[in-house]
Amino acid sequence: MRNKLRDVIRLIVSDKLFLRLFLQIFLTMTVIFSLFTFYTRRSSRQTLENEFTNDTWQDTRNLAESMDNFILDMQYMISILINNDTLHTFYTLRSPELISDQFSGQVQSLIMALRNSQRAIETIYVYSEASDTVFSSSSHMALADFDDAYWLRELEEDCVNDFRIFPYAMRDNFPYVICVARDFIVDQQRCTIAIMVDPTLLPILTSLNEETDQNAFLVSDENEIIYRYRQGALTEPLDTVPALAHFNASLVENTSIFTDDAGNYALSQTHSEDYPWSYVLVTYLPDYSSQSMLQEIGLFAVFCGLILFTVLFSLFFVTRSLKPLESLRALVESPEMLSPGSIQDSENVKFIAHRISQYVQTNQVLKDELNEQLDLLNKTQILALQSQINPHFLSNTLSLMYVQAADSLGYSHKLPLMILNTSALIRYAIEPSHMVTLETELANTELYLSILNERYDRVLTVVRDISPDTLNAKVPRLFIQPIIENTVFHGFSGRFDTECRLTLTSRRQPAPDTPSDLVVMQIQDNGKGIDANRLQELNRSIAQDSSSGKGIGLRNVMYRMRLLYGENFSYHIESAPGEGTCFTLTFPYIC
Repeated sequence: MRNKLRDVIRLIVSDKLFLRLFLQIFLTMTVIFSLFTFYTRRSSRQTLENEFTNDTWQDTRNLAESMDNFILDMQYMISILINNDTLHTFYTLRSPELISDQFSGQVQSLIMALRNSQRAIETIYVYSEASDTVFSSSSHMALADFDDAYWLRELEEDCVNDFRIFPYAMRDNFPYVICVARDFIVDQQRCTIAIMVDPTLLPILTSLNEETDQNAFLVSDENEIIYRYRQGALTEPLDTVPALAHFNASLVENTSIFTDDAGNYALSQTHSEDYPWSYVLVTYLPDYSSQSMLQEIGLFAVFCGLILFTVLFSLFFVTRSLKPLESLRALVESPEMLSPGSIQDSENVKFIAHRISQYVQTNQVLKDELNEQLDLLNKTQILALQSQINPHFLSNTLSLMYVQAADSLGYSHKLPLMILNTSALIRYAIEPSHMVTLETELANTELYLSILNERYDRVLTVVRDISPDTLNAKVPRLFIQPIIENTVFHGFSGRFDTECRLTLTSRRQPAPDTPSDLVVMQIQDNGKGIDANRLQELNRSIAQDSSSGKGIGLRNVMYRMRLLYGENFSYHIESAPGEGTCFTLTFPYIC
């Protein structure tokens, strides 16, 4: 085991190909796993924050709804008092001497009944300018003798028939209340009704005050605290409570997690729909830090495990891939010490080794040529191994990326769909079968077209006129895609600001002098077209049957079709500058 490890280390240091392949695989997998860990961490943190903030947010909404409804009830109660017949008589009395004890008892009983209907009502005041008298639940007296008339000065003349709601200190002392008042006119005389509400007695605030880890606040639009538990003044600046440092008056609704000297806390705020203040709830989260730390440790451990797996996998994969090359290298370096029969590898490698041995033993003069051929064979073997494994690795990687992207963005997002289509195309490209039905080829062509449509912002219009009796025809895999690719990247180059139309057509027709039918396949576009000289050069290039030079994709298609169908295959390219190009392929119908 120690010797094998030493050999691997020596190979990493001395073999540049090994080092390059190792780094390529290692870095690729590291990037993928890093992205996976990053998205997992972000998703987990968001889930954890939502778990800890949802309750706070719901409590804030309940607080806002309860408080707004209570203030609305107070306004409704004032409206009842305005329209009460007994009080209407009081509004019109011109002299306090006209208020009898019996009448005073009726008014006070009415006010007392309404006051007792809600525990949070501290008191109710009814004022009439006609008699300059103020009624409460326990007494009535002239305004001049009334010691708690400051709220009247808060009501301006331009607020007649409007509700005014403001913080108020009864007799300049605790408790601090919220005054709900309204001015109105009766017989051209000013009348006012004020209800003093003690927020600490509201059921929802009472329950919140009992919670040791929750604090409720009312913050005015002037960024002043108008209510908090055990408030020290009628209004207080925000810096009185350090946790409110993150309150943002410009936000209608917000819930976030912050940290201060006391620990982590969730601050949830929502502005009242009807009144000039915001409801703020601060909830301390003693378990958030520990769970967040455990989450970070868990993700770090997973990431370290993935990195270790990446190192081991990269070493194993590259070592296995380069093992045939090592055997051949050993034979070339010391042919007299190693016989071809001692190489335990694939038949192809054994055959190569045998041929190398024959060359060495036969003629020393051919040594230079042998070295050149061996170098070519080495490169071929590397490319063969890479072409065999890399597409599978890329397809599996894209599948993993699709799952991660779908989890983060949703299955209907276009990015996961593009990744899924790309993965399907790669799997289709590396399938062992050479021949497929035309229906299968068209289905996978649709995947390629969908990717092109996303790439060019869906300006590519595809018209399909496929005869059903051609769908079962056997065709070589990937013979349509190179033609479409040539059309898009050359025919539509620089023209994606106009309509780009691609037409796919297939027809089945009898073949002259043969019992079998022919399939005529056309790929036509409305691109910029090809001039006569360029078209002649393209036809000449396709006819070379070479795998090098320009137009290798089209040349590859035509060459494969000629190999499969022989003289029964033909193609024709029609094009004119500014009018587009039409590729016509004719081949036998084989099912």
